[in-house]
Amino acid sequence: MDGTQGRIGAIDGLRAVAIAGVVLYHLRPSPLPGGFLGVTVFLVITGYLATRSVERRIARGGAFSYGRYLAGRLARLLPPVLAAIALTALGTYLSSPGLLPKVQADALPSALFLVNWSYIFRQVSYFAAAGLPSPLTHLWYLAVAMQFYLVWPAVVMAAHRVLRTRGAAIAACAVLAALSTALMALLLDPAGDTARVYYGTDTRLAELSVGALTALALDGLRARGRRAVREGAPLPLALRVLPAAGALGLAALLAGFAFADGESPLMYR
Repeated sequence: MDGTQGRIGAIDGLRAVAIAGVVLYHLRPSPLPGGFLGVTVFLVITGYLATRSVERRIARGGAFSYGRYLAGRLARLLPPVLAAIALTALGTYLSSPGLLPKVQADALPSALFLVNWSYIFRQVSYFAAAGLPSPLTHLWYLAVAMQFYLVWPAVVMAAHRVLRTRGAAIAACAVLAALSTALMALLLDPAGDTARVYYGTDTRLAELSVGALTALALDGLRARGRRAVREGAPLPLALRVLPAAGALGLAALLAGFAFADGESPLMYR
């Protein structure tokens, strides 16, 4: 539930699980071959928090400043990204100069939040490069997130004008997720590289849309729960089963960490 200053303890816990999965995946030998799915967790969280933030700002005053929102995202992400690039370049020069060409190739696209598309155009596989990847490879996730931040507030504002009910907005998010999932399956070349479907913002929109769907659905459920408490009625069934559903979801995620294969075509279908 919401804590002070808007923090959500459950999301902090999910972030910790995701980070552990990704770090353990990159160990050699890797104890978690599916730990890369931690990135999926981060993308769902990004979609959830971005949608929740925009929705609540609109609800507070009916007006939303896209410029102020985007400036806030840039102020939060750009300084640490630039610092990470600079420190990584220095550290690579001092300890692993053989990796400097990879750092040089990734530095500008990373600073512009376009490195995921750079990897696609250069056909740099996330999995084939796992032995000696670029020290900046991990910034592809922030590129996808920033591209989402650029577009999503406009989508949410348009949805408020066109879609009159929360149910319609949830259905629209589900359609977006389904279309993105289908696109990933259609663009996959089983005999080729997975870079296009792994790094693509369009093929990753499914995870972001599921996060957005969750934000809309949970806000609606919370409102129904508060109304039930005021009226002395039983909590809605969906609220009562959420803890069990969450436990099953966590178990499925941990199973994915243990058994998923990022180079298997099944992962993308």
